[in-house]
Amino acid sequence: MASGKGEFYFHGKKEIVNAGNMVIYRPKEEQRYYYYGVDQTEVYWVHFTGNNITNILRQHGISDDMHIIYTGTSLEYKRIFTSIINELRFCKSEYEELCVYYLMELLILTHRLSSEKPRNTSFNISEISRAIGYENPLYFSRIFKKQSGLSPSEYRKKYQIIM
Repeated sequence: MASGKGEFYFHGKKEIVNAGNMVIYRPKEEQRYYYYGVDQTEVYWVHFTGNNITNILRQHGISDDMHIIYTGTSLEYKRIFTSIINELRFCKSEYEELCVYYLMELLILTHRLSSEKPRNTSFNISEISRAIGYENPLYFSRIFKKQSGLSPSEYRKKYQIIM
């Protein structure tokens, strides 16, 4: 999910998923989800099949019970999904192999992110904001929330980053 949020159902249970998360439905699972215009949700999705899906997902750190994976909202994900969409749209020679390549790239990036531990920092939000070029910490917080789906303080709490 690149922006906004969605309502997803897993085994009949509703979960709200914010921007910065990837949702995985496995083969033969009911796929039920809703987006609302007011949330200005932007999503990219792909359906894939194969004989070894479970093992491929496990190999990339995605256990059988995982449906929501935090990925952040890097433009790299958008580039990968756009590449897959273009390959499927134009169906040039060997497009299926390129789609597999892009899917593997996506899984590798997701696995890297999930295996990295968030860095602890003693900097407050204002200091972080200035360090990366935002003079106004409120503006930084607004951009951060738009990109990640969480405020900087919510992010710290969720990922237990020590201040």
